[in-house]
Amino acid sequence: KHKVKLVFDEPAAPVLVAGDAIQVSQIVLNVLRNAIEALKAVAHREIHLAYRRADGRVILQIRDSGPGLTEDALTQVGNPFFTTDTAAALRAAEISAQAILKGTHSGVDGVYTADPKLDPTATRYDQISHFDVISKGLKVMDSTAITFCMDNKLPIVVFDLLKQGNVKSILRGEAVGTLVG
Repeated sequence: KHKVKLVFDEPAAPVLVAGDAIQVSQIVLNVLRNAIEALKAVAHREIHLAYRRADGRVILQIRDSGPGLTEDALTQVGNPFFTTDTAAALRAAEISAQAILKGTHSGVDGVYTADPKLDPTATRYDQISHFDVISKGLKVMDSTAITFCMDNKLPIVVFDLLKQGNVKSILRGEAVGTLVG
């Protein structure tokens, strides 16, 4: 679809990572998505992915042939508590938004008791509090963003962005997906 060449420089020996497999894969996926987005405006679309072990750590390197980061984005690189979720929450508070609309592209239509793609018994919440999202460890947004929204009484609507009519229904005040708040 995006016609991006992916070059994978695999090390000679396997590199094992200790951590939550879903969180690690989500980090890699997010960085790859960012790299793909950066390539939209360039003709030569190539991403190089490499990893290696150094000083007891695993170093993951992703390089793309895009235009690079803006000065504003560079100031946030490496900040573990700043994500696009946090930026959205901050911006929503700045403009006195009535809610954050968090549309998913994955076909998931709200917040579930577990990952519905992995657990067929998972059930969707129609409504859940910010506190319950945090205490149950549900993966809606990063904890900094959820806490910020809770402290500022900012609701979040989690819904399937790709389902036709969902945005219009939300703007009409109809219940769609899950209301966090």
